[in-house]
Amino acid sequence: MENKILVLMAISLNCLLLQATVDSKTLQKDSLFVEVPEDGKLTDAKGDVRPATATTNVAFIDLTEMTVTVTDNNITVTITVADLPDQFTYNQARPGQLEYWWQIFFDIDNNSKKSADDLLLDLVHVRKPETQEAQGALLEFAKPSFHIIEEAHGTGFHSGRFLGEENINATVSENTIIFSVDKSSHLKLNKITSSTKVRFEAQYIDSSNNSFSDSYPNAQPQFSAGDTKSSSIYPEI
Repeated sequence: MENKILVLMAISLNCLLLQATVDSKTLQKDSLFVEVPEDGKLTDAKGDVRPATATTNVAFIDLTEMTVTVTDNNITVTITVADLPDQFTYNQARPGQLEYWWQIFFDIDNNSKKSADDLLLDLVHVRKPETQEAQGALLEFAKPSFHIIEEAHGTGFHSGRFLGEENINATVSENTIIFSVDKSSHLKLNKITSSTKVRFEAQYIDSSNNSFSDSYPNAQPQFSAGDTKSSSIYPEI
């Protein structure tokens, strides 16, 4: 009898440990933010751009691998996509609207939500009024910047830019966008550490106002075309 009780206790303990592991994986999968592993690498499934029925080639926002490296002095982020073309067609979206963007959110308050005081590093292009459709390499028209979220509401947010392209080294290597920022550029950057959770998003809006997006983790919410225009990320637009 004593042996049976010990066996049952062992089985129960194993079940609890297994459940804890499953719950942990589920939370990681369904969370809006994730922890950065020790090697700094995060991997997203290829071919999961939304909507799944998209006929437009949007491989340039199909996230596949991301890395985050944070030291006492520097923040380096890489975003690799399925295919980053040498030339883009831009200024097809409506004037004043975000057209292309790749973003990484830093969960400063560790609440796994986009909220006030979280930080955002991005590479974006907004079509300015009276500009014409054009073609060019990505960094000829899309510019990097750092923001602080001032107010979050629903799936959108308002933010203020505190660093521009003059303080952010952005480069492209094959299918990878690379950011490097010196922490001495702004005091706010010291809030980002190697334990800060992150979220990646990429989105494109075409000439017919169709929105395509990918994110890691894949948990919702995602911006809609309407949200992006109302955001105060770019107050000069």
